[in-house]
Amino acid sequence: MRLKRFLLVLLISLMCLSVPSFVFAVTDTESRVQEKLEAGLEVSNKSLTDRITTEEIAEIEAKYQTYLKQEEKYEIQIAESLRSSTGNEEMYNLVLSTEKEDKISAMKEMILFIKESPSIKEEHRNQFNSYISKYAPYVDEQFIREYYNTISVKSVQEYRKASNFNTLNNWSYNSTNAVNYALNNYNNYNSSYPNVTALGGDCANFVSQSLYAGGIPMNGSWYVYKKNSTYPSPQTVAELDHSWTLASPSPWISAKEFNAKWYPIFSNETFSGSYVYDNKSTIYNKSYYKGDVVQILKKNFWWYEAFHTMIITGYSNGDFTLSYHTTNTKDKALNSIASGYTSSNYQFIFYSVK
Repeated sequence: MRLKRFLLVLLISLMCLSVPSFVFAVTDTESRVQEKLEAGLEVSNKSLTDRITTEEIAEIEAKYQTYLKQEEKYEIQIAESLRSSTGNEEMYNLVLSTEKEDKISAMKEMILFIKESPSIKEEHRNQFNSYISKYAPYVDEQFIREYYNTISVKSVQEYRKASNFNTLNNWSYNSTNAVNYALNNYNNYNSSYPNVTALGGDCANFVSQSLYAGGIPMNGSWYVYKKNSTYPSPQTVAELDHSWTLASPSPWISAKEFNAKWYPIFSNETFSGSYVYDNKSTIYNKSYYKGDVVQILKKNFWWYEAFHTMIITGYSNGDFTLSYHTTNTKDKALNSIASGYTSSNYQFIFYSVK
């Protein structure tokens, strides 16, 4: 056991020495690795005694269905924007169709319009880019994927600029602060931010707050500002807009948009729910630590979209523990959560935050 620990620590040390010079937050990374080591190297695949309850799964699903209703309204707005922009009535139905070929046709039209219309309304550009970011990862059309890559590059550039990427000593992610914020607020609602539970769940909002507390700077469309105290817990989009300033759509409060925002920025891996559940030790021994983020994705026709967002806040019995809002949970074992999402309809994506 001692030899195993020595060899693993030596390997990690060599890895840290080989990290390219442009990578920052090394000190935080080293401390996270060490803390995980101290939590115990030997893991076991014990049978679960704390499975996620059917009631909690149902509550998360109910909030997701509420979100989907908002998403349907938003896609209708996109359909109307594309129809009015192009003057092509057919575009409306293509945008709203669930058929892959129709989505592809709609995305191609959006891209052509953006490229050929330098005076395009910013609202329409944001709508079209959001739509493309949602569906492009699941199609093989080179024209669409190339444009999607330009959106991703822009997100990375915005993030690097906001985080003073070129002046490395000015910023680093403090995972301890992020985790402490999550543990202190898992059952609270900070009045500096909206409580959007009624609008489809508060999970992405909560994790965004935690990352911000850890030093991730607001950037691009990832931001929120308080206008007034009239609606601290908005029940409608109109109430949200009255009291808060956010991007539309907002990766701060939307799990789907959170995924689109951070996917090209943070290194990540995606696994089926059944793999996460059946391979507890393998998942735990990957390079994820306290302060990193996990999302659950759900299959919707031929694409997957994120619907629940969580932050790693601890280690227990050779497993990650996660905290999150919507069902206001502290340090729930990942394997317990995965036990409720083992069908082929679910995936888990892990983000390495730095």
